[in-house]
Amino acid sequence: DIHVSTEAAPEEAFRLEDTSGVAVVFTKAEGEKCQRCWKILPDVGSHAHDDVCGRCNEALG
Repeated sequence: DIHVSTEAAPEEAFRLEDTSGVAVVFTKAEGEKCQRCWKILPDVGSHAHDDVCGRCNEALG
């Protein structure tokens, strides 16, 4: 997910020297990796198809 903010970036944020006003903070996603779409989501493993997220589970039927 992406969060855009006008607040001042934390000191530890990643910045490019030639691009002012842009800072990126990375955080580890919570959950497991869906084996179909590769997104890391907290609901993986809680559906009929154990190794996929809810969205992929619905697509698989």
